[in-house]
Amino acid sequence: RILRAKKMGEEDFEDYLTPISALSQEEIQEMNDKTFEEIKDSISFEDSYVDYQERLEGTETLAEIETALDQAYYDDIMRLAEKARNQQLKDFIKEEVEYENLKMALRLKKYDLENEQIKEKLLKVENGRKVKEVLNRDFEDALDYVITELGLNVETEIELVEHAIEVQRLNNAVRMLHTQPLSLSSIWGYIVAKITEV
Repeated sequence: RILRAKKMGEEDFEDYLTPISALSQEEIQEMNDKTFEEIKDSISFEDSYVDYQERLEGTETLAEIETALDQAYYDDIMRLAEKARNQQLKDFIKEEVEYENLKMALRLKKYDLENEQIKEKLLKVENGRKVKEVLNRDFEDALDYVITELGLNVETEIELVEHAIEVQRLNNAVRMLHTQPLSLSSIWGYIVAKITEV
């Protein structure tokens, strides 16, 4: 979010941060004073299982950088779930990635991109059956498939489908909050609930 705000020339990007951002006011001001490249080169997390700078090597466009960061983040929390031996959290992360990939695949299908081009922009995940189905269909058929597969009660319009997917993600996160309130799953559920507020 900060990189996108910088790229767009925003002078004050505090509004771009999620409600649960851990950045202090001093850190936010420090980011404000840095250039896009300086922020990109400073991305690292002390307790991370993933080397974010290694993942950013060779990325040039904002889209490439965002995809690399998203992939690194999901890989990072997946390793956390594996270390915690929390299968529910692992399943939830995979589901989250598939939601993101479904939205991206549908949007790029609308713009008539070839499947190989679309795959390059998707996050890598073990599952992905629904995404594969979307890739094997034309745009209208893919929309119908997602609506049916996810049980969405909306018309066949991409904006409505995308919003319905976000609502379903939020509902899943809230449901997780109530099933295991003291587990790692509830923490991740809270994060998703805050990020996908609708």
